[in-house]
Amino acid sequence: MSEDRSAPDTPADFDPRFAPPPEHMARLRGGRPQAPAAPDPPALRFAKEHAGKLVLAATALFLLIVTHERVVTLPPGVLVPDAPQQVLVSELEEPPLPFKHPEDSELGIYPLATYVLDAKVLSKERYRQGEEARISPWDLALGWQLLSDQQQVDQIEFSQSMRWYHFRPGPKAISGDVALLMSANTHTIPANAAVRDVLDDVCRGDIVHLEGYLVEVRNEVTGWKWRSSLSRKDRGAHACEVFYIERAEIVTPDS
Repeated sequence: MSEDRSAPDTPADFDPRFAPPPEHMARLRGGRPQAPAAPDPPALRFAKEHAGKLVLAATALFLLIVTHERVVTLPPGVLVPDAPQQVLVSELEEPPLPFKHPEDSELGIYPLATYVLDAKVLSKERYRQGEEARISPWDLALGWQLLSDQQQVDQIEFSQSMRWYHFRPGPKAISGDVALLMSANTHTIPANAAVRDVLDDVCRGDIVHLEGYLVEVRNEVTGWKWRSSLSRKDRGAHACEVFYIERAEIVTPDS
């Protein structure tokens, strides 16, 4: 017995060559013709075509906003007339004893001299690599006397890299030899969270007050050492100050 598999509404002599258009067939069967998809709006089409470039541009804008350095510009005039005050611990009646770094027990802090100064921040650099970065995330290039005068500072190009401090005097600036005597590249070691917050917040051009010790840092496990200079007159390698800061304050006057 044969089985008829033809659709009940399809004639036996149906010839597809003479079938009506699909939209007409849809109307005959109770359906609706499908309209062609609408084109994307121009803005959406542009976004699809340039998605990669837009992501890169947004990332670059974000980094620019995050890393943009605020610079404080003050009226001309010497704001810090005095050089830093330093007293060797050997000259103190009760010299401080070495102690462990409060956040890293492998590191011993050996005070070499008390150190107190007011200074203008000539440059600021963040470091994340190296043994030093464990306890010293910020280097500050600090200036006093003539290098606390905005008029002089504007004549010199300052920069920092690889834990070094660089400057390039312009034609109307003080000489490089004088600038060396009135500035120092300072590796800052915050003693506590309050000092760390101040160092995070300070900007190039600010006036700061800092107190603490020039120190030698020793890794008691590996033998690594990091020793401060004790002179403002030296230059080159090992001429920077390693400054364990116990008190920090931004004292920038209102401009």
